[in-house]
Amino acid sequence: MAKRTSKQLKTDLKLRMFLVFLSLSFVFWMLIKLSKTYTDDVVFNVDYSNYPEGKVIQNNPVNSVRATIQSTGFSLLNYKFKTKKIVFDVNKLAHKSGSTYYYLPNNHLNEYKVQLNEETKIERISNDTIFINLGENKTKKIPVELDASIQFKLGYNLVGEIKIVPDSISITGPEEQLDTIHKIITNKLELLEVSDEINKNVKLKLPDYKKISFSDKAVLLNAQVDKFTEGSVKVPFKIVNLPRNYNITTFPKEVKVIYQVGLSNFNKITEENINVVCDYAQSESNNLNYLIPQLIEKSTLITSVRIEPNKIEFLIEK
Repeated sequence: MAKRTSKQLKTDLKLRMFLVFLSLSFVFWMLIKLSKTYTDDVVFNVDYSNYPEGKVIQNNPVNSVRATIQSTGFSLLNYKFKTKKIVFDVNKLAHKSGSTYYYLPNNHLNEYKVQLNEETKIERISNDTIFINLGENKTKKIPVELDASIQFKLGYNLVGEIKIVPDSISITGPEEQLDTIHKIITNKLELLEVSDEINKNVKLKLPDYKKISFSDKAVLLNAQVDKFTEGSVKVPFKIVNLPRNYNITTFPKEVKVIYQVGLSNFNKITEENINVVCDYAQSESNNLNYLIPQLIEKSTLITSVRIEPNKIEFLIEK
């Protein structure tokens, strides 16, 4: 048994030595292979620099290119596993027409060598021509639009309109991108059982443009809220579009305007805040034997306005 164990130990030792030498041979073989120069295609990310004074890129040009490079096996492995970046000099663009320019990367291969390691040479870039739109930065104002769902407590409502501060913002960036933006909408605001003054900061939904800057990222919303009650006032009305040689007598001579108004503003509403007219030409053109009172002006403090009576009888004397 001892002799057989000794033989086994010698066999295992020989096997281990063989595997070590095989591994070392493979490593040396790989080192020799990877130290040699090869040609292969790799992908580079692209960045742009050195813009002409006062000019910016208006579109989104290509952000990666495929290139044929010559380099050692070690470098090629590195390029395959980790994408490198090369920079195109925008100041060397050629003008085509209008705001359109083009760049010929294969005319500038020597410039890329300093951006890579000494062992690497770019032989060719697959994108023969890269088109770029150049323009100027512009600034314009655009309105802010509120996206809100507001439910009031029973008997309560807004007094006037919701104020948005600021109600417009300034945006600065490439002209072509600015032309696509006409308004900015707020994030959705949802309020329930509202009975007090509204004061809320609301963020804006800003478009995802990297080259555009926005003067504001949020706005302040303010609105007065009050408990509402019904009010009414009697007002005389005017008759418009009555022929000059006509004398008209109406029944009645004034109307009752009924409305909803906040309690704090109840005593502020008078007949001076309300203007009602009857259009004679409208009744005549529709063959009506009555006039229709219409509200053409009212206080911003009142809502849900109705007029009684809604038909005015009349007599004409020519």
